[in-house]
Amino acid sequence: MPAKYKYRIKALKKLKKEWYIGILMVSFLTGILPSASPQCSGFARALSKPELSPYVHDGNFTATILGEGETVILRKTIFQGQKYRFVVKGIADLPPIHFRILHDNQILFDNARYDYASKWDFTAEATRTISIEVTVTEDDNSQTQKGGCVAILVGIDPNR
Repeated sequence: MPAKYKYRIKALKKLKKEWYIGILMVSFLTGILPSASPQCSGFARALSKPELSPYVHDGNFTATILGEGETVILRKTIFQGQKYRFVVKGIADLPPIHFRILHDNQILFDNARYDYASKWDFTAEATRTISIEVTVTEDDNSQTQKGGCVAILVGIDPNR
């Protein structure tokens, strides 16, 4: 067999080995990383959903893991005349959760003005897409960074 073919065979074997390592890494990461999501969804169902009552849950469980100072933004369409309840709750170890409801960069609600209340009830004046901006505040008294699950739930008034 000519030398140039031996080199190509070695290169293919090396590439095949690297490919297997890549497949193993992807398999490992896809098996490990999503495990936080079901735990957060379980938190959302167990702790936050009862706070929607008497409103009916809209069926979407939005939960994520956030650390101090981190922010997530959720977009939601609301419909004119409908009554809503937003619940934003984090695990007990987290500092206060700051959330704001915005439309076209105009603040409709800011829970920092209400001692970081975990819920807000309102009636939509118009059909529009709003942004729910959620931030875990920073705890200046703590020596360690804290992080954990934060759930955002939406309830709809069943009588409307």
